[in-house]
Amino acid sequence: LPIHVRDAYVCGMGMLKAQMPFGLPIMRMDDSPELNEGELLRWCAEAVMFPLALVWMTKSGEENSTLKWHSSDVDENAATLEFNHNGTNVRLNFNFDSQTHLVTSMHCMRPRMVGTLTERARWEGYCYDYERRGGMIVPTRMECGWKLDNQKEVELYFKGKNESFIYLMS
Repeated sequence: LPIHVRDAYVCGMGMLKAQMPFGLPIMRMDDSPELNEGELLRWCAEAVMFPLALVWMTKSGEENSTLKWHSSDVDENAATLEFNHNGTNVRLNFNFDSQTHLVTSMHCMRPRMVGTLTERARWEGYCYDYERRGGMIVPTRMECGWKLDNQKEVELYFKGKNESFIYLMS
Protein backbone atom coordinates (compact mmCIF):
# COMPACT_ATOMS: atom_id res chain seq x y z
CA LEU A 1 0.00 0.00 0.00
CA PRO A 2 1.25 3.49 -0.76
CA ILE A 3 1.93 5.74 2.23
CA HIS A 4 1.65 9.51 1.85
CA VAL A 5 4.25 11.41 3.88
CA ARG A 6 4.23 15.16 4.32
CA ASP A 7 7.05 16.95 6.08
CA ALA A 8 7.71 20.64 6.41
CA TYR A 9 9.77 23.30 8.11
CA VAL A 10 7.66 26.41 8.70
CA CYS A 11 8.42 29.39 10.96
CA GLY A 12 11.17 27.49 12.78
CA MET A 13 9.14 24.35 13.45
CA GLY A 14 9.29 20.92 11.87
CA MET A 15 6.23 18.83 11.08
CA LEU A 16 5.95 15.26 9.84
CA LYS A 17 2.85 13.19 9.23
CA ALA A 18 2.19 9.94 7.43
CA GLN A 19 -1.10 8.48 6.34
CA MET A 20 -2.48 5.46 4.54
CA PRO A 21 -4.82 5.76 1.56
CA PHE A 22 -8.11 7.51 2.33
CA GLY A 23 -6.40 9.68 4.95
CA LEU A 24 -6.01 7.06 7.69
CA PRO A 25 -3.26 8.55 9.93
CA ILE A 26 -0.23 6.44 10.83
CA MET A 27 1.89 9.00 12.67
CA ARG A 28 2.28 12.69 13.35
CA MET A 29 5.19 14.60 14.87
CA ASP A 30 5.34 18.29 15.66
CA ASP A 31 7.91 20.75 17.00
CA SER A 32 10.62 18.89 18.88
CA PRO A 33 14.29 19.96 18.76
CA GLU A 34 15.23 16.78 16.85
CA LEU A 35 12.38 17.14 14.36
CA ASN A 36 13.14 20.84 13.85
CA GLU A 37 16.80 20.01 13.16
CA GLY A 38 15.96 17.19 10.74
CA GLU A 39 13.44 19.26 8.81
CA LEU A 40 15.78 22.26 8.59
CA LEU A 41 18.51 19.96 7.20
CA ARG A 42 16.04 18.63 4.62
CA TRP A 43 15.08 22.21 3.72
CA CYS A 44 18.76 23.13 3.24
CA ALA A 45 19.25 20.15 0.91
CA GLU A 46 16.16 21.01 -1.14
CA ALA A 47 17.25 24.65 -1.31
CA VAL A 48 19.64 23.60 -4.08
CA MET A 49 16.52 23.86 -6.26
CA PHE A 50 16.03 27.50 -5.18
CA PRO A 51 19.68 28.47 -4.77
CA LEU A 52 19.23 32.14 -3.94
CA ALA A 53 18.10 30.98 -0.49
CA LEU A 54 21.68 29.80 0.11
CA VAL A 55 23.40 33.09 -0.72
CA TRP A 56 25.50 34.40 2.16
CA MET A 57 24.98 38.08 1.31
CA THR A 58 21.82 40.09 1.93
CA LYS A 59 20.22 42.35 -0.68
CA SER A 60 22.00 45.32 0.87
CA GLY A 61 25.39 43.58 0.48
CA GLU A 62 25.83 42.76 4.16
CA GLU A 63 26.85 39.33 5.39
CA ASN A 64 23.93 37.06 6.26
CA SER A 65 24.46 36.33 9.97
CA THR A 66 22.28 33.19 9.97
CA LEU A 67 23.94 31.43 7.03
CA LYS A 68 27.66 30.77 6.60
CA TRP A 69 29.68 28.71 4.12
CA HIS A 70 32.97 27.08 5.19
CA SER A 71 35.44 25.71 2.66
CA SER A 72 36.86 22.25 3.21
CA ASP A 73 40.47 21.86 4.31
CA VAL A 74 40.57 18.42 2.67
CA ASP A 75 38.63 18.72 -0.60
CA GLU A 76 38.57 21.81 -2.84
CA ASN A 77 35.24 20.59 -4.27
CA ALA A 78 33.45 20.50 -0.91
CA ALA A 79 32.02 23.03 1.53
CA THR A 80 29.89 23.03 4.66
CA LEU A 81 26.78 25.13 5.08
CA GLU A 82 26.15 26.30 8.63
CA PHE A 83 22.65 27.65 9.16
CA ASN A 84 21.07 29.05 12.32
CA HIS A 85 17.32 29.62 12.12
CA ASN A 86 15.13 30.42 15.13
CA GLY A 87 17.61 28.75 17.50
CA THR A 88 18.04 25.59 15.43
CA ASN A 89 21.64 25.19 14.24
CA VAL A 90 22.53 22.76 11.45
CA ARG A 91 25.57 21.86 9.35
CA LEU A 92 25.25 20.23 5.94
CA ASN A 93 28.24 19.16 3.83
CA PHE A 94 28.03 19.75 0.07
CA ASN A 95 30.12 18.20 -2.73
CA PHE A 96 30.52 20.02 -6.05
CA ASP A 97 31.41 18.83 -9.56
CA SER A 98 34.99 19.88 -10.31
CA GLN A 99 34.09 21.03 -13.85
CA THR A 100 30.65 22.66 -13.49
CA HIS A 101 30.82 23.58 -9.78
CA LEU A 102 27.22 22.37 -9.41
CA VAL A 103 26.15 20.42 -6.32
CA THR A 104 26.43 16.67 -6.83
CA SER A 105 25.67 15.49 -3.31
CA MET A 106 25.30 16.46 0.33
CA HIS A 107 25.53 14.63 3.64
CA CYS A 108 25.24 15.08 7.40
CA MET A 109 24.42 13.27 10.61
CA ARG A 110 20.66 13.78 10.92
CA PRO A 111 18.24 12.83 13.70
CA ARG A 112 16.11 9.82 12.82
CA MET A 113 13.29 8.07 14.67
CA VAL A 114 13.84 4.41 15.49
CA GLY A 115 10.75 3.21 17.30
CA THR A 116 10.14 5.82 19.99
CA LEU A 117 13.80 6.87 20.23
CA THR A 118 15.84 9.35 18.21
CA GLU A 119 19.31 8.46 16.93
CA ARG A 120 21.74 10.20 14.60
CA ALA A 121 22.50 8.50 11.31
CA ARG A 122 24.28 9.46 8.11
CA TRP A 123 21.86 11.11 5.69
CA GLU A 124 22.82 11.65 2.04
CA GLY A 125 21.28 13.49 -0.86
CA TYR A 126 22.08 13.50 -4.59
CA CYS A 127 21.24 16.01 -7.34
CA TYR A 128 20.78 15.11 -11.01
CA ASP A 129 19.67 16.43 -14.37
CA TYR A 130 20.46 20.12 -14.08
CA GLU A 131 18.50 22.52 -16.30
CA ARG A 132 18.33 26.28 -16.70
CA ARG A 133 15.20 27.59 -14.97
CA GLY A 134 14.43 31.19 -14.09
CA GLY A 135 17.94 32.26 -15.10
CA MET A 136 19.54 29.70 -12.74
CA ILE A 137 20.88 26.21 -13.29
CA VAL A 138 19.09 23.87 -10.88
CA PRO A 139 18.69 20.10 -10.44
CA THR A 140 15.39 18.66 -11.63
CA ARG A 141 15.84 15.34 -9.77
CA MET A 142 16.89 14.64 -6.18
CA GLU A 143 17.23 11.55 -4.04
CA CYS A 144 17.81 11.52 -0.29
CA GLY A 145 18.05 8.78 2.27
CA TRP A 146 19.83 7.09 5.13
CA LYS A 147 23.18 5.33 4.88
CA LEU A 148 23.03 3.07 7.89
CA ASP A 149 25.87 1.10 9.44
CA ASN A 150 27.13 -1.77 7.30
CA GLN A 151 25.04 -0.73 4.29
CA LYS A 152 26.66 -0.09 0.93
CA GLU A 153 23.60 1.57 -0.58
CA VAL A 154 21.51 4.50 0.61
CA GLU A 155 18.07 3.55 1.95
CA LEU A 156 16.01 6.06 -0.04
CA TYR A 157 13.58 8.19 1.93
CA PHE A 158 12.80 10.65 -0.86
CA LYS A 159 13.03 10.43 -4.64
CA GLY A 160 11.59 13.26 -6.63
CA LYS A 161 11.49 15.00 -9.96
CA ASN A 162 10.56 18.65 -10.26
CA GLU A 163 8.99 19.22 -13.65
CA SER A 164 7.82 22.78 -13.04
CA PHE A 165 9.63 25.72 -11.48
CA ILE A 166 8.17 29.14 -10.76
CA TYR A 167 10.52 31.61 -9.10
CA LEU A 168 8.97 34.69 -7.55
CA MET A 169 11.69 37.18 -6.70
CA SER A 170 11.14 40.59 -5.19
